[in-house]
Amino acid sequence: MSCKIKDYPKTVEANDLQEFTMDSLAGKIVKLHDSLQAEAAHAINLMLTTRNWLIGCYIVEYEQNGKDRAQYGEELLKSLAKRINKKGMGDRRLREYRQLFLAYPYLCDSVAKFLSGSPFHEIWRLPTAKFETSDTEMPLTPKLPQIVKMDSNGKDVKFTLEPWQTPADKLFNRLSATHLIMISAIKDPLKRAFYEQESIRGCWTVKELDRQISSLYFERSGLSKDKLALQKYVQDGAQHCHFIIDLKVDRFKHEYASQLNTYKNYYKNEMMSPGDNPPIGLLLCTDYGKTMVKYATEGLDQLYVTKYMLSLPSEESIRQYLLDNVDMTEREGD
Repeated sequence: MSCKIKDYPKTVEANDLQEFTMDSLAGKIVKLHDSLQAEAAHAINLMLTTRNWLIGCYIVEYEQNGKDRAQYGEELLKSLAKRINKKGMGDRRLREYRQLFLAYPYLCDSVAKFLSGSPFHEIWRLPTAKFETSDTEMPLTPKLPQIVKMDSNGKDVKFTLEPWQTPADKLFNRLSATHLIMISAIKDPLKRAFYEQESIRGCWTVKELDRQISSLYFERSGLSKDKLALQKYVQDGAQHCHFIIDLKVDRFKHEYASQLNTYKNYYKNEMMSPGDNPPIGLLLCTDYGKTMVKYATEGLDQLYVTKYMLSLPSEESIRQYLLDNVDMTEREGD
């Protein structure tokens, strides 16, 4: 049995046939492959975020309402991991999922929308939760556990985001499950919002996010007099290199530069990954003399000396920075 090409649906317009060469065929296949592969990867990531968030939600719900919760106490997650007995579901992972839910309870609607109409919508229901239906024919949505639904006086409160916080849909759709796990470990909501927005704006990989957290980008931004210039420098260099930071509790001495250069060279030769650019050395001192620094660092590549302040940035300065950049983030996301 043979099939003729004309029996298949047309994929090439008639006026394109003259240009339909082997090169254009390869180009179309590559474009199709890359587009659908990216779409599949995004869908898988949303599934992972949903799974992680819901597991965290179940755990918190059990901690509040489980009939036999008292007998496990601090060993709850270890006992639960043994019961589950699946690779990748150890007590450490379960703790991360619980942490994710507690940091982002307001992902509730985004998770519900994702599950709406899917064959998995039934898993959304918690055995002890009260349910309420919305006006948009969303699936039955449980009220959040009391830990995030009541204020200090025991009264129900409606969770609302501050103007400087990242919208839930943007978090859900623009940050990977691994990004969210890493950022949710940060206790301070202001600091979390900072790394959320910078990760989205800079399209940071998880590795780049980890580098910026480790190099105290949040703190450096708060202390910087020109935050936008620092932002541009970090975003432009997001693919570049590691920072080796040496903090001294006194004035600059010439031997400090030599010491840091030794650390930098060791890292360059023993620790760098393929594709990394040479590391940058940053020496932080309480004070320094420009002339001494000039002669001590001459001939040493990528080594910088600066003075640090003995106080952390104010919350207000970071909050204002985030507010100033909200509109910019929204425009870039459209």
